[in-house]
Order: sequence, then structure tokens, then C-alpha cells
Amino acid sequence: FLPAFVFIFAVICADGYKWEKNEAAQKHWQISRIGLLNSTWPSDHADTARSKYTINAGLNLHSDQEENDFSASLMIQKQPDIEKSQWIYTGGNNSNYLFTMSGPLSGLIVTKLDSVSLEVLQTYKLPPGLYIGGLLMHRNGHVYCIHSNRLFRFWNGDLLNVTSTIVPYGTMNSNIVQTNGMLVTQDGYLLIKQWNYIPGDIELLYRFSFGIRCLFMFLTIISSVVSFVVFTTYRKWSVFSAAVASPILGYILGQMSFMGIFMVFMLKTLGTFNVFQFLVGFHVFSPGGCGSELKLVDPISFDVVAQLKSAERWSYARMAMVATNNSDGEDEDAIVLLGDENVYQYRWRPSSRELYAVPAWTRQYRRHGDGSFPGTGPAIYNLTAYFTDNTFPLTLRGPTYSLFSMHLATIESDSSGDRAVTTADYLNVADFTAEQKGTQGLILRALQRPSHRPRVKRSQSLLEFTATSPGFMFWSVTINPVEESLIVWNTGGNSVQCRHLTNLTLKWEIKDIRQADCLSIAADKGHIYMTDYSHDGPSSTSDWLGATSLSSHKDVDKFFIVVDSASGRIIANRTISEGAGVQTSVVVSGANGDVFVGTRSALVRIHN
Repeated sequence: FLPAFVFIFAVICADGYKWEKNEAAQKHWQISRIGLLNSTWPSDHADTARSKYTINAGLNLHSDQEENDFSASLMIQKQPDIEKSQWIYTGGNNSNYLFTMSGPLSGLIVTKLDSVSLEVLQTYKLPPGLYIGGLLMHRNGHVYCIHSNRLFRFWNGDLLNVTSTIVPYGTMNSNIVQTNGMLVTQDGYLLIKQWNYIPGDIELLYRFSFGIRCLFMFLTIISSVVSFVVFTTYRKWSVFSAAVASPILGYILGQMSFMGIFMVFMLKTLGTFNVFQFLVGFHVFSPGGCGSELKLVDPISFDVVAQLKSAERWSYARMAMVATNNSDGEDEDAIVLLGDENVYQYRWRPSSRELYAVPAWTRQYRRHGDGSFPGTGPAIYNLTAYFTDNTFPLTLRGPTYSLFSMHLATIESDSSGDRAVTTADYLNVADFTAEQKGTQGLILRALQRPSHRPRVKRSQSLLEFTATSPGFMFWSVTINPVEESLIVWNTGGNSVQCRHLTNLTLKWEIKDIRQADCLSIAADKGHIYMTDYSHDGPSSTSDWLGATSLSSHKDVDKFFIVVDSASGRIIANRTISEGAGVQTSVVVSGANGDVFVGTRSALVRIHN
């Protein structure tokens, strides 16, 4: 009887331990959704902490099924009227509605659909913008949208009953101020960050838009031809000298012409702005990128109730926030923001209506010109923020790609009255040394908090690829609280990795997968939902932006993948789009045994 007793005891203990972790997952799930509607996916990344996992949502299938049985049981439903959908949300207390943001930046459409039939119920066209914003399902029942510094409220989720306002921008550059996503505090205020659009951002549009690239090439060619004619006809240069000088001058004149046309376009479509302030936004003139502002806005009156300014720009990375408390036990919201070079923490204290910075926590995670790109939006779990650098495959060179872990620490006042961080060891960075590339080895650095601000040392790629290949992902880290792990991926390196939360060491890896969407986890079901593209799709870091604009890799298939979260075993693989090209999207768990994902040709519902 002893072996049987030991076996039964072990099973009971294992089940109890797993249930204990499930309870921890549910606790985090609740505190990160205090201000949100009770739907499966009420904000950009499921909750205010951007942890991207759900409970009691997703497919009604078990991870112990065979792959063929699992895949065959899935049904594919499409709504072709919703093309190029990037952001997807579930609304209504029973998640009976879907809300999407789809289409180009020049004409984004917010759409409300029935979450089961995918019937289009209402649409609303947003004004032009330079960077995509986001929606939020508030616990008060209203749906909010932030886009191009304009805040919209759709009363009770009715897209035909809308109130909008321009968010006050203070000393920022009026109509080219951008916002991307918003959060809601535990006492219901909307948290919005604003950042100035600068000339360096045009490169992102240039890489995304085939039409913009064609315009620049046309202007460069015309300028080169005109320069050649002037040099040979009027300056009497030799053909050889003119042929050498003309392309150089043509490139310079083409850039100037393009910049002039682009500014005229912005003035016509977005409205007036300070041209001089925009032009001096180059890093060499303005190292901070012309700064940013953080605002708390009343969800009904739209009044600004608190605000802070930053000398550094908080641009592409979206915010993360979690309800916590300070050393005195008072409720606070901890807010984590990534600047273009540094990571910041702010606190909102509802009892005193105080929004304050925690300067002692700030760290530099990258440096302009070091071969990396500004980081991804952080995810918070167990009072620890996780994030990577390299949101977009721009300005990348060498093996740059790092994963960071920063504990939020305990905040209290020091003797001078300033906020202080009481936890000294709180930052881990996982990256590979030249000797370790291609191995499982990691260097984990715990940086002490000295009097000066240290910079995280860069070495080799986070993920195991060649020593010359940079990595990136469009989205951000996903948390799996039940397995006490996180999921991080390298879109350019064709890899998805699961790493332990505590020390960032590798648990499992899926290779040769073109995972470009924002994957999500059904934590209590042991599912990871992700996507893949066919082998004729983008295969390296430099391919992806051209593919997303459909200027390359046009005839690409897209697949929906279900992975067992404990082992990394693929348990389902279904084609959801054929020959339509690349479209990045969040992968969203619904409440009716379903998952939603966008493709270039349709909105897709996968269910069983």
C-alpha cells in the first residue's frame, strides 16, 4: 500500500500546488482589472498590467488531446468586412460584443460586432493619425478611444452616441501630439500619455508605407536628373563629375523635398503645429525627443485631474499599471513607462489625489545610436515589470535584443521628504556573451542602486541566433502565472521562448516559427494562442516592415497555433488566411469557447 499512498499523496499535493498558483493568477487578474469592464479582453492587452492572460476564456479543449484531433475540432469563421484589424476587444458584461480598430492610419475604423455571429452592428471613422491609439472598456459601461491626441467616449458602447475632446497638450506640439493606448486607475480615472511626433518617426512610416517609399524615390530620381542637367549644361562639368555629384545632391534635395511635402500633408490633414519645434526634434538637437506628458482625466467631464511632464519622450511603448500600496499601507497605482532610453515608475495615490515620480527607480536600458530601438510596453506581474528593447526593426545593427526584469520595490519617503526605493537588488537583464552564443547559458545581472544611474550593459542577443542578427518583436512580454513563466519571442529570429519569471532562464523554445502577432495565454486551460506564417513569408529582421505594408511577401498564408503552456508542444495548427499577406494583430480569448485574430483579409473567429 505504501507506493499507492505515496502516489496519491503526490497527486493531491501537485493539484493543491497548481490550484494555489491558479489562485495567485486570479488575484492578479482581479487587481489588474479593477477599473475595467468584466469582459474577457477589455483593454489593449487584457488588463492594466498588460499581462495578456485570461481565466475562464478561450477554447474549450484540453491540452492532453492529440494535435490532429485538436486541430480538426476547431472551426474557422470569418468576417471579410473587417480587413487589417490590429486591435480587438471584448465588450459587454458577458463579452457578447467585439470592438475592433482596423484599416490604415489615414482612415481607422472602430467597429462593433456581435461576438458570436460576427455581424457588424455599428462603425465609427476616426480622424487621421500618425500612430495608432487604442480602446478601453471602462467599468462604468462606456467605451473610450484615444487616437491622435483626441479622446472619445462612446456612451454605453454605442458608436452612434459619441462625445470627444482634444486632450490638453500644454507646451507640446499641438496637432502632431500622439497618444497610444490608455489605462484606468483603481478609482476610475483615465491615464493617458502624450508624446511629440519628431522627424525620426517618419522613418517608421517610410518603412511601413510602400506609397511613401515610392514618393521618396521619385523625388530623389527627379532631383538627381535635374542636378545632372544643371551640372553639365550650366556649370559645364564633365559627364563623369556630374554623374558622381548628381546622386549625392539628388538624395539631399529629395530628402528636403520629401520633408516639405510631408509637413504640408500634416498641416492639411492634422491641423497647425509648430514647424520649428518639429524640425528641432532630431536627437542631435533635442536628446529627449521634445518630452512627454502624463495625464489623469476624469472619464465623464474629461477634466485633467493630475499631470506630470518628462524631459524624455515616452513614445512607442504602451504603459503598464497595477494596483498596489505603499509602505504605509495606502492604496496606490504603480505605473511603469518606457522612454526612448530610460524606464520610469510613477505612482498615483487616490486618497490624496497625488501623481508623483519615483526618480530613484529610473534606469537607462538602452542608448540612442547603440544599434537598438526603443523598447516594448512592459508587463507587470507580482510587482515586477518585464520588457524588452527593439519594438520595431529600425536602426538595428549587431546582436541587439535584451529582456529586462525590474522589481517595483517598496516606496517610502526618505529623510529629505523625497520618494525612495527601499529594495536595492531589483534589476535582471538576460543576454548572451560572445562565448555563450548558441548555448543555453545566460548571464543574469542584479544591479545595485548606486548614487549615479547605471546603464544596462549590452552584449549578445537575448535569443540564440547568429552573432550578427538583431532581434525584435512588435508587441511585448506575455505572463503565464500558473506556470510561473513568461513568453517572449523574436519575430526576426523565428523563435518563441518560455522563460522562468524569477531568473529569466530558458524553459522551452519553439524554433522556425514566424510569430508576429501579440500572443495570449488561457492560463487556467494551459493554452498559448499564437500565429505563424508560411515559409515563403518574411525570414529575417529586415523583411518584416516591408511585409506588413504588403510591398513584399504578398502571397503568404497565416496559421493559428495552440501550444501547451507547460511543455511548448504544439497541439493545434489551422490555416486562417491563404495568400493574403502579413497582418499583425492581438490574439484575443473570447467567452464562448473562442479566440479572435485579425488577418489582412478578414477578422477571424476560431471556435469549437
